[in-house]
Amino acid sequence: MNKEANETNEYMLFGIESDIKHIISSFIYRRKEKGFSQKDLADLTGLKQSAIARIESMKLYPRIDTIILIARALDLQINFKRINTGWSELK
Repeated sequence: MNKEANETNEYMLFGIESDIKHIISSFIYRRKEKGFSQKDLADLTGLKQSAIARIESMKLYPRIDTIILIARALDLQINFKRINTGWSELK
């Protein structure tokens, strides 16, 4: 199994795949809303267009610093809210 696939499986293991999908969907919507191509976004962030394409197609899950970088390029702010996952009860 390649490293990328392994990292993707780790996200699914912790049940956060839907959160990642939501973030990426928000990025795609906002990019299109601003009239940016993937190349435009790549130029703004310093990422490669191919990396943007892999992120948007869910073939690559971005690291948190990449998420923040893309969010800023799209004039978005990341916010966190408290939820009950039940993880704190696991020991």
